[in-house]
Amino acid sequence: MRHIPVRSSYRRSSIVGAGIAAVLAAGLLAAPVGAQETDGPPSVESLCVPVDRELEELSGLIVADEVVYAIPDGGSSVAVAELANVLAGDCTVTRWLRSELNPFDPEDLTARGDRLWIADVGDNRAARETIALLSVDRDGANAVLHRLRYPEGARDAETILLDRVGMPIIVTKGVGVGEVYVPEGGTSVDDLPSPGPVDLVKAGELTFSMTETPGGPIGPFGSVLATGGAVNAEGTIAAVRTYTDVYFYADEDGDLLDALTRDPVVLPIPNEPQGEAIAFTADGDLLTASELGFPITGDPARPPDANEPLPPIQILRGVEDYVWSQVAQRAATPEPADDVAVPTQSDPAGAGTVAEPPPDDDALDSFGVRVAAVGVGLFISVLIAGATVLWWRRK
Repeated sequence: MRHIPVRSSYRRSSIVGAGIAAVLAAGLLAAPVGAQETDGPPSVESLCVPVDRELEELSGLIVADEVVYAIPDGGSSVAVAELANVLAGDCTVTRWLRSELNPFDPEDLTARGDRLWIADVGDNRAARETIALLSVDRDGANAVLHRLRYPEGARDAETILLDRVGMPIIVTKGVGVGEVYVPEGGTSVDDLPSPGPVDLVKAGELTFSMTETPGGPIGPFGSVLATGGAVNAEGTIAAVRTYTDVYFYADEDGDLLDALTRDPVVLPIPNEPQGEAIAFTADGDLLTASELGFPITGDPARPPDANEPLPPIQILRGVEDYVWSQVAQRAATPEPADDVAVPTQSDPAGAGTVAEPPPDDDALDSFGVRVAAVGVGLFISVLIAGATVLWWRRK
């Protein structure tokens, strides 16, 4: 099994640390970026609007045999909504699949064969000794619990990827960093014992850059928190989303761990209130969905408006073709010289690749000037925003 190179150590952020990191991110947002011209990227369009209020906290999607399945966040028992006609523009729930198995915090959904796999991996307070995958037949029968255990204590997560051989890949919800974990020995979900636990091993990290894509419950800070994942039908593209953008990692041979070491193609998913769900269709499109959510107002008890329509399920058409076109374009582009800025990440606006300058003294000096120019007032406001991020993660 190929491992992802670890690029930075994991630390639990303090409120002050989060504020300082946010100031640095603000400086990066002010930095100029260079882009190359590409064909226009896919943009989101609405398919339909769910009306079942049980989907106010829709947090996971999967498409299996043209049928869409969705899970709400929370609840005291397994509940999976079957929406058989979403691809035809109808978000009516055709039936609910339920089991008395009691999840802790289900956050994402995937499928393998005739079974659905619920990623019960949420842990906002970092208090769980184990996380779990819950498997259930597509008729709601035979729910089975499979426990997993992190090697170094609790983590919060909302993302599962399932590779070609059925190996689950968990991506945690760190600020700007998603740790990547897999079962020891690369165990497939087909071979997970019940109830377990099976030990997880860290395979590396993903990093997310702050963007200006509008949406999410906490402004630009939502652009650096991993909230959901999906894998295409061929098992060659892994997608990891934040509240505002989606990162695509591709490998023609289906080695997703190798794909996750590469520079992603990034597309925006703007204006979702609390986007947490994505799923590929068999045709290579991408569905995206959001919890109803609500803006942070200083009152953590403030609920969403009970009469507010639920967010639509949306689609980005031709995503797979676009991702492969970007991969081919990069492969055909000559490698830059050592003293030239290296493209490392797709422009969230779809205009090309964002070039990050090499870490020389001049760049650092320029960065320092930008941060200093932010001023004391912005520092204080960003510090408060950093505290808000941590409050949201522990909510």
